[in-house]
Amino acid sequence: MADNLGLAGDLESLLTGVLDTTQFRRKYGAGVASPTLEAVRANLEHYLSDADILVKHSAYRDMHDGELRKLIQLLRQQAPTEALRRITFLRST
Repeated sequence: MADNLGLAGDLESLLTGVLDTTQFRRKYGAGVASPTLEAVRANLEHYLSDADILVKHSAYRDMHDGELRKLIQLLRQQAPTEALRRITFLRST
């Protein structure tokens, strides 16, 4: 449970600008392993990699941020791994 809540808190910090993508990647880099993180790492990387595009395209940013809010909510609700993996940042879910 702490794993999900900690990740949710850090994702919220990323969303609000308290953490930037570099800080988030440093904290959750390849050496950090947890079942929850492994379930969302690839999809979350899509969000992190699009940071430059999100600055330029507000509609795309809004979709991404909405999906990140959904992921944060799912993490806080202790949703099953399958539900977490549905947040791909490729489209609204």
